[in-house]
Amino acid sequence: MNIPESIQTALTEYHADWRHPRLEPFKISGIYSLFPDEAPAEHNWPVMWPGAGYAGVYFVFGAQMQLLYIGSGFNVAGRLSQHFSGSRGPCRILEPGWKTRPAFIATIATLRQFEASSLEEFLIEVLDPPENVHGKTRKVDTMQDV
Repeated sequence: MNIPESIQTALTEYHADWRHPRLEPFKISGIYSLFPDEAPAEHNWPVMWPGAGYAGVYFVFGAQMQLLYIGSGFNVAGRLSQHFSGSRGPCRILEPGWKTRPAFIATIATLRQFEASSLEEFLIEVLDPPENVHGKTRKVDTMQDV
């Protein structure tokens, strides 16, 4: 199970257009299954992932690896614990209202919080995940206004 190609492409674009050329490309953690009994993956919840205690971006996917949500945090592990619980047992979804049930997560550690926020904003704009609804702007076709 791999990260969708659209995410890989967006990360490559961000790195080329917005990061200093001497910085290494982003490294995505493996895929982590929130419910390993239902859908096993490379890693299973709640095993810690690389960069868990650092600033970064996280991706939440549905059962078919469809991107649902992109978030960021000063401490990715802490931020994910606001969405999901169960450090010693099965995962529990803490925030109600998901249109599609989350099944997998992946993360990217960043050098600083400001980069995590910038990357998150870029990825939401480019990938338009259905569960990211706060802060969206309505895209206007300027040709219609002429």
